[in-house]
Amino acid sequence: MKIKWSLILVVLLLWIGTTGYSQEPDNTLPLQQVLEDITRSHGYRFNYPTEIIREIQVIPPDIQWPIDKILAYLSDQTGLLYSELPNKFISIQKPVKAICGYIKDRNTGNILASATVQ
Repeated sequence: MKIKWSLILVVLLLWIGTTGYSQEPDNTLPLQQVLEDITRSHGYRFNYPTEIIREIQVIPPDIQWPIDKILAYLSDQTGLLYSELPNKFISIQKPVKAICGYIKDRNTGNILASATVQ
């Protein structure tokens, strides 16, 4: 009898513990969908390589914000660069990583002046 009540108590506690747990709702959208919404609401058109935004999910900005605030918000979330162009175009690019250093001659070890790497 004691085991039966213990088992009922354990099941009851497990059931109560699981009913109080829930996750935050996922309110992210694909970046491409957010850009389409911005195009409809603000009239801006976006130019970007599809592969750089394909997998990116973002929390959508408030559509009432001005375009510069929306672009800053999206840049913070994605790490991409948004450049406003004439005629309501916006270019989206991955940031270019600059590398600084010295190039030395293999034989002498001297630093080569004005050398560039492509």
